[in-house]
Amino acid sequence: MCLRNDNGDFIRAKTSWYHGLASPHETEVWGLKKLQCFQLLNSYLSFCNSMQ
Repeated sequence: MCLRNDNGDFIRAKTSWYHGLASPHETEVWGLKKLQCFQLLNSYLSFCNSMQ
């Protein structure tokens, strides 16, 4: 995962591992959870930038 600001500048990156073989359903749920986290973080960062 890689986070960038509104200008496309690098902010932070992270990797993670999943041990074992996930089913398609588990993979979809994991991906949606990560997407939700990114959307929440993006909302927070936008809010912080608007306060400056």
